[in-house]
Amino acid sequence: MFEIIFLAGLVILIGLASRWVFEKTRIPQVIILLLIGFVLGPLGLITYFNFPNINQGYFQNIAPIIGAVAIISMVFDAGIRLRLKELKGDISFSVFFTFVNLAATIGAVSLVLHFIFHWAFLDSVIFATIIGGLSSFAAYSILPLVRTTNNLRSSLYLEGVISTIAIGIGAIGLMRYAQLSTQGPVDLVNVLFFLFSISFIFGLVVALLILFLILHFNIKKFGYFALFALLLIVYSVDFVYLG
Repeated sequence: MFEIIFLAGLVILIGLASRWVFEKTRIPQVIILLLIGFVLGPLGLITYFNFPNINQGYFQNIAPIIGAVAIISMVFDAGIRLRLKELKGDISFSVFFTFVNLAATIGAVSLVLHFIFHWAFLDSVIFATIIGGLSSFAAYSILPLVRTTNNLRSSLYLEGVISTIAIGIGAIGLMRYAQLSTQGPVDLVNVLFFLFSISFIFGLVVALLILFLILHFNIKKFGYFALFALLLIVYSVDFVYLG
């Protein structure tokens, strides 16, 4: 069990090191972390050196919790970075372009994986959904270094936020309710639409309540952490009690 503590410390140090590399080279942290994770996992560096002796059962038990916290963190970070008053240009076009781009990318990657690499169709769609959009982290890391117009920059920031949320919903839905796909894609879409509609209404009501409390009690010093803590609670209530 204590191997998890070792790996947690190792991941934190790698994250800090990748931040230093980003500041020196402008190579995005997410690319560095993905490459390191690929070397440690699929390429077998941890297994090769056999240190620490990792029991995969530990990670299988805590993976859903870590995944939930990661998703909440990404969506929270994406939303809190977005400043609607700073958006320039046509927001409706940006939203439309985001979903068209998502659909085209997911469709293209899925077809390549399925017909060329002979992956199972559902596995292809899940993988394509995970990598199919512009993440908010990538947008806010790379765009400040690129010369472009304010309108395009704002549109890409908005696309990053929407893509992060859409990818989270799509990936969770496909992995959790994959068995429904055998009954047809319509059944899967209907189930996901029903469940996430309940979550959306619940989240909207709680968000308005949280906003009222933050503004009414003028929470500033700990507002960021209080809001994140409330999101963890809301997510767990939605997941456990509302399904």
